[in-house]
Amino acid sequence: MKAMSQKSRFLCKISILQIELEANFRIYKIANKYRQLAITLD
Repeated sequence: MKAMSQKSRFLCKISILQIELEANFRIYKIANKYRQLAITLD
């Protein structure tokens, strides 16, 4: 029983990390778009 709760806690941490990575990637892509716009406007 204890091992199961440890495993589910681990899986929960992984899913949180995945969500954070996806959010960071989206932010990175948006920032890249704006940087390219700034370069073309120069």
